[in-house]
Amino acid sequence: RTSVLLVVVVLAFAAGGCSQEPDPAAFDASGRVDYRLRTFFPQLYAGVEVDDDGRIIVYRKPGDVNTANVEVAARDEVGKFKVEFRDARFSVTEMNSLADRVAVDLSYWREQRSFHVEGVTTRVDGAGVNVVVGDRDLDRAKREFRDRYGDDEPVFVLARSRGGVGPAGY
Repeated sequence: RTSVLLVVVVLAFAAGGCSQEPDPAAFDASGRVDYRLRTFFPQLYAGVEVDDDGRIIVYRKPGDVNTANVEVAARDEVGKFKVEFRDARFSVTEMNSLADRVAVDLSYWREQRSFHVEGVTTRVDGAGVNVVVGDRDLDRAKREFRDRYGDDEPVFVLARSRGGVGPAGY
């Protein structure tokens, strides 16, 4: 019986059934990257995350003469951790501007459209802004936000989570 149990446990680990959390120091390093890039390259930087393998993923806008400087600055902060760079559509500056527009409109959404906006956050991958609404008619909310901000504005309307922790916001 002991050898059968041992084989099952070994197979579970081999199949990835028991995953390990990334090194907490990777999160510290990603925080340093975030601070440095938000401070010095907000027009190119979008966000950073740590994947399940502990790799630090940095999202930045490509094609600018300073993109290489963003990558050098990030590499200076990651230490022993692997870093991967991915293209982002929008910078943190652009996403913050849109998030601010939505925040200014909170009373409009609540009083005139009967939507309770519970949070506005930028997306770490630079795809746009998440808007969390506490409304059951998510399709209507998506249509109305698209009508207000247009198809070109990257507003992702999400329903409030029914449990757990939601995104921080306004």
